[in-house]
Amino acid sequence: MPEVNPVFLRKNKNLDKLSVITSYIQNHYAEDLRLDGVAAVFGYSPTHLSRMFQTYAGITYRDYLQSTRLEHALKDLKAGGFSILETALQNGFPSGKALTRAFKKKYGMLPGEYREMLRNGPENANESHT
Repeated sequence: MPEVNPVFLRKNKNLDKLSVITSYIQNHYAEDLRLDGVAAVFGYSPTHLSRMFQTYAGITYRDYLQSTRLEHALKDLKAGGFSILETALQNGFPSGKALTRAFKKKYGMLPGEYREMLRNGPENANESHT
């Protein structure tokens, strides 16, 4: 029987744990998901959870959460029907300003500009931002 590298096993075990945590975040992204609260749900210290994200996902916990929220906000903006503030609050952002700041940083435009781009030609928006 071939031997399995213990480092490989440990890494895969940690990736499995992180996968469960990211699934939890995907299902609860609109809630208050502070690092310490999520760490407590899974029995980790905030420092350990933060390190897990950095080591195995190559991204900080905060950046992962914000990216997840932005993906959902982008879908809501495409669907229309909600104001920027409503979109922000439905997707876990504390304010319209927080969504606007994060959206501009990731997509290079304001949410209102994105909506305008959708109105003028949805095919352009789909190619540029999804």
